[in-house]
Amino acid sequence: MTACATANNSVGYVMEISWVNFFPLVFFPFKIIVLGIGMYYAIKWHHDQDKKEKAEALERKRAQEAADAPQETQSI
Repeated sequence: MTACATANNSVGYVMEISWVNFFPLVFFPFKIIVLGIGMYYAIKWHHDQDKKEKAEALERKRAQEAADAPQETQSI
């Protein structure tokens, strides 16, 4: 900001337009959007990994039950 004198000798300020003035207006919303998307995918990834782990555990349990079940043999 620069000072300039007016006709009645009072000092007024003229704002210089610069990228520094607009940086927070652009950067902070961009930062919030990027971090929000990152958090969404982090939560989604952990949720998907949990579902995958539960499905694998269920599959192992079924395989174990099938192995423990008595085998039916046919006699002729």
